[in-house]
Order: sequence, then C-alpha cells, then structure tokens
Amino acid sequence: MLVSRIAMTLLLAAGIGFFVWTAIRRWRLMFAAQAVADRSDRFGGRIANVFYYMFGQARMFRYAAAGIAHAFIFGGFVVLALRTVVLAARGFTADPGFGFWLFDDGTMLGNAYLFLKDLVSVLVVVGVAYFLFLRLVTKPRRIQLSVEGIFILCMILGLMFADMTYEGSRIILENRADASRSAFHL
Repeated sequence: MLVSRIAMTLLLAAGIGFFVWTAIRRWRLMFAAQAVADRSDRFGGRIANVFYYMFGQARMFRYAAAGIAHAFIFGGFVVLALRTVVLAARGFTADPGFGFWLFDDGTMLGNAYLFLKDLVSVLVVVGVAYFLFLRLVTKPRRIQLSVEGIFILCMILGLMFADMTYEGSRIILENRADASRSAFHL
C-alpha cells in the first residue's frame, strides 16, 4: 500500500508540475499582448456576455447537431471533474469505494452520481463519435482536418472507455456482476 501511495504522490506531483509549467507559459503569452482599447466600459454588459457566451455556450448552437455534440462533451467534463478528484483520492486510501463520504459507493448520493456519470459518459462517446464522423467522413469546410483535433477526440474517447473499464472491473471484482444489478447503478 505504501508503494502505491508513493507512486500516486509522484504522479500527482508530476501532473501538477506539468500543469503549472504550461500555465506559466500561457500566462506570459497572454500578458505579452497589448489591449487596443479600454475594456472597463459597459461592465454589466460584459458580465452578461460572459454568462451568455462562456457559460451558456451560445455560439455552439449555430449548427444544431454540432452544438448538441459539443454540449454532451462539455457537460461530460463538468460532471466527470468530480470523478477525477475521487479517483485521485482513492490512490491514497484503502477504501475502494471512497468518495469523500458524501459520494461513497453504495450511498444514495454516491449511487445517483455514478448513474449520472455513466449516462454522461455514454453521451460524451456519442458526441465524440459525431465529431469524428464530421472530421473523417463528411469533412465540412468549416472544420479544419488536423491530426491534433483527431488526437484530442481520441484522447477524450480513451478517458471515457478507461472510466467505463475501471467501473466494470470494480463491479466484477466485488462479485456484483449478476443479472439483478445493472452497470448503470439503478
């Protein structure tokens, strides 16, 4: 157990270190640019636009199907952010169902979250499949075909399948893979 905690700590430190290094580089680039005008006018309107365009993702729905696929992927990452924190924390505990007590496996809220997570994971796979279809089959002019874009979509797909595999393996290891129990935590 000590070895896995040390390994988890090293992986976590490496990940945080890489993030900080990347963030510093982007921060410097962002502040190297000079604003062309005073941006302190229309404060209320600017805040409203942040909610409308950033949180509401308003521009994503100019193309309905692509907007829905994007919403699936974006919503998936919002829901799966908690899963990332929980799985990282499980590297430091002996409890395989640990979920910060509130979201522990087997609790009402924990099972509700696991059901939502599984449902959202399927929607993310649908969204990624749609974007891969657009990029590789229909190839509309508005989408640039790039290796990086396909790689990112495949990485997202890999994350979803990795979580599904983890959850399925956990169910099998706990001898809960019988016909009376659904993989969707019903």
